[in-house]
Amino acid sequence: MGRHRRHQRTSRDVEEVKPRRHPFFTGWEFKREVLRPLVTNVLTAAVLFAAAVTLKPWIYGLFSAPRVPDWPIYCVFEPQVGDGGKMIVDLFVANLRDVDYTQDDLEALAARRTLGEGPTVSSIIRVELKDSVSNQAIETVTPDEPFNTGKGRLEPRRVDDRHWTIDIQKISKSIIVKFEIHTTVARRITARGDVDAVPVRIVYARKP
Repeated sequence: MGRHRRHQRTSRDVEEVKPRRHPFFTGWEFKREVLRPLVTNVLTAAVLFAAAVTLKPWIYGLFSAPRVPDWPIYCVFEPQVGDGGKMIVDLFVANLRDVDYTQDDLEALAARRTLGEGPTVSSIIRVELKDSVSNQAIETVTPDEPFNTGKGRLEPRRVDDRHWTIDIQKISKSIIVKFEIHTTVARRITARGDVDAVPVRIVYARKP
């Protein structure tokens, strides 16, 4: 009998200390003021994210030139190793085709690749400082004359402190030409493969 009473008291004690949910969390006001806006915001965010992912190619195409993955000209760059002075970047421009191209040839090819009334494909190569690089400049874009001899005629031109262009007047078949991009950016480069440290970007038909 004593054990039974103790058991009853223990049960009551457990019942007394059992946590009780505040009425606010179970009432209509909580559902209306907290849960409903929260669920709505989550669903709205999910819908906007899905729309952004789905429409990204279409939106991108409205404001930038279309990418041309089979463009015959290919560009690659490497930084020169340096001890922290002004950076010099080697830019290599390759003609991947067994065809000589003139400026007119490339412009005609670019015109055929332009879609409707959207941004046009360009045969011009643009050399630009990255947006993250401020208060700096591209000093010169200089062709490596001994390396480039007999391979065509590519003309660099200064637009402003941050922008240069390279016009391909003529480029021979299956060759590589080289330029040196001199910048005011001071960075220490220990390996030519450290391309992430390069302060410039190259914009052209393959990579608009």
